[in-house]
Amino acid sequence: MTGTTRGDAGGRFVVRLDESPSTNDEVRRRWAADDSGRALPHLSSVTTESQTAGRGRLGRQWVSPPGASLAVSTILRLDGGAGTWLGWIPLVAGLALRDALIDLLGHGSAATGERDAQYGAGDRVRLKWPNDVLVDGGKIAGILGEVLGARDDELAVVIGCGINLRFTREELPVPHATSLLLAGVDPIDGTRVERRYLAALTRRIDALTRAGGDAVEAGLFDDFTAACETLGQRVRVALPGDTAVVGAAERIDARGQLVVRDDAGTAHTIAAGDVQRVRPAES
Repeated sequence: MTGTTRGDAGGRFVVRLDESPSTNDEVRRRWAADDSGRALPHLSSVTTESQTAGRGRLGRQWVSPPGASLAVSTILRLDGGAGTWLGWIPLVAGLALRDALIDLLGHGSAATGERDAQYGAGDRVRLKWPNDVLVDGGKIAGILGEVLGARDDELAVVIGCGINLRFTREELPVPHATSLLLAGVDPIDGTRVERRYLAALTRRIDALTRAGGDAVEAGLFDDFTAACETLGQRVRVALPGDTAVVGAAERIDARGQLVVRDDAGTAHTIAAGDVQRVRPAES
């Protein structure tokens, strides 16, 4: 693997690889080989526009043609007590990407300028709990958080984000997906997308850590619930063991978990699961 490294004044840096099997795995490899913490300081990232063996939640494969998407994996070096609020990490990453996309869509092409002015780019970008970012109802990005391990009272986490850049409609991996190209962003500069996202992620993570993991105090709770497409929908949540919960997605709790009330009136608190909207005809 070849690439370049760019540093910044905060001590963190970005490693841009020409190609990588998985940027999450590359962060894991570098973290495991480095006891000093200097190889990948807090909020440093590995990125590529050619990921050949990526994965999403539930082990799903996530690969794309070179240049069609951007993979960004960022290491978070957190206080050992952060284990109680790790559920907020992927939600915060989703908020950060939403921040970046709103900015990019607000400076899109002439084809979308009138639509953005009428409705606002913020209305076009929504979040699906726990790990999807939507533009105009289509999935434009997925997020995968993984715990790397604990060392010297420090908990290391990698948060990976895969963003569809230049997919045409015919190239989309699934019909309900979309891309920046289809959303009207022109020209598309992967480095610009990366920088906007990482700047927003740094700001959002800093707010969360300053508040000791309290998403309400950090202002993240209100921001996420306001942007979450899942809330208020009738959903089916697939859980481990081939079980599922069907009901109304009522709220996000203080730990970032989804609360679903089933038809019998029982509230279920979901820490992780595959969420699908249930249409009226499917109920």
